[in-house]
Amino acid sequence: MNFFFSILHIFIIMINEINCGHKDKRSDHTLIRESNKREDNIMRVYCGKDYEEASKIAANLIAAQVTMKPDCVLGLATGSTPIGTYKCLVEKFEKGDLDFSKVKSINLDEYRGLSPENDQSYRYFMNDNLFNHVNIDKANT
Repeated sequence: MNFFFSILHIFIIMINEINCGHKDKRSDHTLIRESNKREDNIMRVYCGKDYEEASKIAANLIAAQVTMKPDCVLGLATGSTPIGTYKCLVEKFEKGDLDFSKVKSINLDEYRGLSPENDQSYRYFMNDNLFNHVNIDKANT
């Protein structure tokens, strides 16, 4: 089963203080429990002190998934928020620490009718910020 990984879920980490959950005594992240209180319905919220640290945390989580399951499927977001994360991933790739050759990705957004070459398209954004800088097969994006 492919693990669908969405950066949107990670960017909750952009806040410095959280007041909506309780601390997990085993780690430094907050757990938010859904109203039904089932133990398997937990969202981990990773908090960074600033944008740079939060971007590194998100990149490390994505890198761990790619390393553990090289043919994983990533759900990737566009916009200014994930740019720092994408830069960190490119750095890891350039150092030889990450291989995207078997990764597949799904863009969470796209405008209908825009070509990938249009600088307003989300495909253009992903090419410019990540895909053109790593060894991902564009047929898998």
